Amino acid sequence: MVGLRSLHSPHLAATQGLRLLHPFLPFVTEELYQRLPASDWKSETIMLSQYPTEVCAWENPNVCDQMELLQAVCKGIRSLAVSVNLHPRERPAAFVRTSQDKIRQSLKGVLPQASIMGKCGKVEVLSVDAPVPAGSVASVLNDTITVYLQVADLVDLGKEVAKQEKKLEENKKKTTTLQQKMADANYEQRVPADVRAQNTEKLQALQTEKGEVEGVIAALKKAMAK
Repeated sequence: MVGLRSLHSPHLAATQGLRLLHPFLPFVTEELYQRLPASDWKSETIMLSQYPTEVCAWENPNVCDQMELLQAVCKGIRSLAVSVNLHPRERPAAFVRTSQDKIRQSLKGVLPQASIMGKCGKVEVLSVDAPVPAGSVASVLNDTITVYLQVADLVDLGKEVAKQEKKLEENKKKTTTLQQKMADANYEQRVPADVRAQNTEKLQALQTEKGEVEGVIAALKKAMAK
C-alpha cells in the first residue's frame, strides 16, 4: 500500500505538468498523456481534462524560501567563476558565510544541490568568525551572506588582486559619497524616512563588502607569497 501511495506523487506531477504544457505543445502532451496509467484524475483525453489551478494546501513557504536562498547562492558562485574567467571544467571549492543561524541551517540541508547548481566542488557553510578561505575571491550577496570561490591554483592571482583592489576603491568612493550625503545638515528634513532607511542599509552593505574584499585581497596576496 505504501508503495502505491509513493507512486501517486510523481504520477500526479506528470499529469499536472502535461496539462500545463498542453496549450503550447498539444500533440506531444497528448501522446505522453495517453501513455500514463489510468487514475481517478485522468480524463479520456488531455483536451477534456481541467487546466491545473492553484492548490494552496500544496504550498510550503519554508521550501520556497530555501529554494530562493539556494538560487541566490548558486548565482553568486557562478558569477564569481565568470568574473575570474574560470574554465568550465574546473570545479573549485565554494564557501558561504552568513551571520544568521536560520540561513546557515537552511543551506546545510541543500549543500549537494548547491554543488551541482553552482557548478563547483564541495560547498561548505562557514561560521561567522571563520577566516577568509585561503586563495579565494568573494562576492557579497547582501549584508548577511557572502560567497567565496577558492581559485588560487586555477587563475592568475596577480590579476585577481588588481581586480579586487579596483573593486575596493570603487567601494570607498561609493561609501564616501553616501556618508557625505547622510551627513548633510538638512538630511533628516529633506530626505523621506523610507529613503533614509534605504541609505542606511546601503551603507551597511558597503561596509560589509569593504571588509570582505579586504579579506580576499589579503588571502590572495598570502597565496601569492607561498
